[in-house]
Amino acid sequence: MIYTFTRENLATYEHFAEGVFKTNRDKYARRNQRNPEAIKFQIITGKLAEIAVSELIPNCSKPDFRIYDTKNKSFDADLTDEWYNYHVKSIETESATRFGIS
Repeated sequence: MIYTFTRENLATYEHFAEGVFKTNRDKYARRNQRNPEAIKFQIITGKLAEIAVSELIPNCSKPDFRIYDTKNKSFDADLTDEWYNYHVKSIETESATRFGIS
């Protein structure tokens, strides 16, 4: 299956990534992640994976694009349906090639 994302979609994802980055900057720094563009790219990659998964599963919830304050973040599932909770993980090809899939 091929997914096509428009420029308008990308603008939404970039806005989301910027907001998530700003509210979690300290957390990324504690994990030695200091490149804002790389972090935002990873956030976008993750959200794109959630979108793809949500479209593959019948009656699946849609990805959440709300930007939460650090204290309101949770470890709840990314997506759900009437039977399962889905924790979606992703890695883009270049990172997988360089570092392996974890």
